Amino acid sequence: MLDYCLENLVSLVSAEVGFYCSCISSKRCHECLIKKKSCSECLIKVLTGIYNVQSLKLTKRSLQLLTDFPESLEMLSDMFGNLKFLMLNLESPSVDAALNFLDRFSHIENLVWERRPKVIITKTFSG
Repeated sequence: MLDYCLENLVSLVSAEVGFYCSCISSKRCHECLIKKKSCSECLIKVLTGIYNVQSLKLTKRSLQLLTDFPESLEMLSDMFGNLKFLMLNLESPSVDAALNFLDRFSHIENLVWERRPKVIITKTFSG
């Protein structure tokens, strides 16, 4: 598996992250859990490199990888202080994953929740 390290991207304002892991299904075998954990760690490294973005789009598989391992979300909760706009690509099974993710990012001002079939729900929060 490739290892990622993103540095010196503090001027990056917007990012879209799609991460694919071949074992992303609901399989619970030991081999799949190890592979998914490794994918989750790579995703954390990518997200750590873009911590300064104001706008972030995550695919459903990226979100699922993060929420399958709660310690991953804990690492992210101290980052993304500038994040104001979040777009999540979801399908019904990912709703719990989205809620777990949003618990850690209460400072978001705009949330776009894109579901399949193509229905977009937008919510703007005012402080």
